[in-house]
Amino acid sequence: MPKIVFARKVSFHALHHYALPQLSAAQNRAYFGDAAEPHRHLWSVTVWLSGPPAPETGMVVDLPAVDAVLKEQVVARFDGRHINEVDPFFARCQPSTETLADYFAARLAPLLAPAVLEKLRVAEADDLFAEWWR
Repeated sequence: MPKIVFARKVSFHALHHYALPQLSAAQNRAYFGDAAEPHRHLWSVTVWLSGPPAPETGMVVDLPAVDAVLKEQVVARFDGRHINEVDPFFARCQPSTETLADYFAARLAPLLAPAVLEKLRVAEADDLFAEWWR
């Protein structure tokens, strides 16, 4: 039987910056360049979910339920915020697209069940993104 995968994308505006705590502000600026200073992106998070289509609807997911999870866990938590300050996790890990992809996948997968999170993309621009794959 073929696998059907459904995708949904949300967006939010947020700041972030890179810094290593053992470095001074000048050293961080030399290491990370402009990214050492807080800067804003229009971020997007796309999830790809799989599962059998429900016989009564033909749909793989309950779209209002998926939208509620994405709104609560992504948009409401991050929109208009400084990512470095949203969660203590980011005091230990750089808020890179790669780290964010792993962060969101770990938190969203259990909340989106019974659909299976197959893939997740975090993009800070059209030409800069990271993907997490199951």
